[in-house]
Amino acid sequence: MSDRYSGVKSVDVACRIVEAFSNEGPRLALKDLAKVVRMPPSKVHRYLDSMVRGGLIEQDPVTRHYTLGRVAFEIGLRAIAAQDPLRAAIRVQRELRDEIDQSVALSVWGNKGPTIVHVEDSSQPVIMTMKVGAVLPTLATATGLVFCALLPAVITRPLVDEAFAARDRTDSIVRSRKALKEALDEIRRAHFAINRGHLTPQVCAIAIPFFGRKDQLTAVLAVIARDEEIDKNKNRIIQFVRDRSAKIPNTI
Repeated sequence: MSDRYSGVKSVDVACRIVEAFSNEGPRLALKDLAKVVRMPPSKVHRYLDSMVRGGLIEQDPVTRHYTLGRVAFEIGLRAIAAQDPLRAAIRVQRELRDEIDQSVALSVWGNKGPTIVHVEDSSQPVIMTMKVGAVLPTLATATGLVFCALLPAVITRPLVDEAFAARDRTDSIVRSRKALKEALDEIRRAHFAINRGHLTPQVCAIAIPFFGRKDQLTAVLAVIARDEEIDKNKNRIIQFVRDRSAKIPNTI
């Protein structure tokens, strides 16, 4: 057999199935997926069974549609974190954690909103659990508001509209479009946002943008600590991230 056909066919098929979700949409019915990969539905179903067991694919129990699973999501996050701008941000994240000994979460903007891609925990008792892969509420976190302030509105608007359309908006830091505009204007001016005890009493988060190539927003760093620790270290945290960002070469 020639080198051209020396691969494992079942792996090739699995890759085509995963790629279909990237090209055609996040949720697909079996018949639509079979059409995309040009295989009989019964055969695709057998592959999907194995991929569901492995965590690469998930099936909605109500609609029976398929979507990418936890393992695929984690692989994607690891790939994002391996990119040069994110590696630089993670270095700064670790240096900041060592500087102030407080937990720091690094988030990027994903298709579902602000998504944690790396966490550096402090040596102190845990006051809030942060998990890689967690999607943060867009209007209920300092991180979400920083993204809304500094990304193009066309990117963030769908999730902002969704948040305002929700019946229960008690979690939101801002409760009206006017309040949101005022908050975003202030973040653009100050280049940071603070969330004081909004989701957890006496726990504060300060979120600072991290800029990479050509001053593009790469990620948001959020320090999570008790109110008094943030108050004591606020200016130091902001200046630390700004200084380190300024030293990142524009070629990254």
